[in-house]
Amino acid sequence: MTPPIRIAALLISLALAAGCAHRAPAAANDAAVACPRGGDLMQRSVLYFGAAIPNGSDTVDAAEWQAFLDREVTPRFPDGLTWFDAHGQWRGNDGQVIGEASRVLILLHGDGDGDGDGDGDGDGDAIEAIRSAYKQTFAQEAVMVEREPSCVAF
Repeated sequence: MTPPIRIAALLISLALAAGCAHRAPAAANDAAVACPRGGDLMQRSVLYFGAAIPNGSDTVDAAEWQAFLDREVTPRFPDGLTWFDAHGQWRGNDGQVIGEASRVLILLHGDGDGDGDGDGDGDGDAIEAIRSAYKQTFAQEAVMVEREPSCVAF
């Protein structure tokens, strides 16, 4: 190839490579989330609760779980929630991989505050209170939570 053709080939290769480059996901705290027409921006918080009680012989049964929901979750998020039984595993503080039955709780709530008034003052506190109550009540090391903006339409 002649030098001008090599340079052109190199430039085309670089342009193609740049076009195929992986784009990093937007930061979780990006405020610029636009919902499609008819959708409302809400926060989606997903909590993961292990059902095995550390003594090795007991699990959080259906009645205990329902009582926990009634006492700790529903008063803080009365507009609704979704939960389901799941199976998972994680590495505990002792380094052991623990496989156990679990429950997943999904909460959709306003602008990060959980009390629906839009002032941003209650979500973190309400979710942390739920996590703390579960850990204390059922002797758990952790309750994982993930949060993200979500477009919702009813």
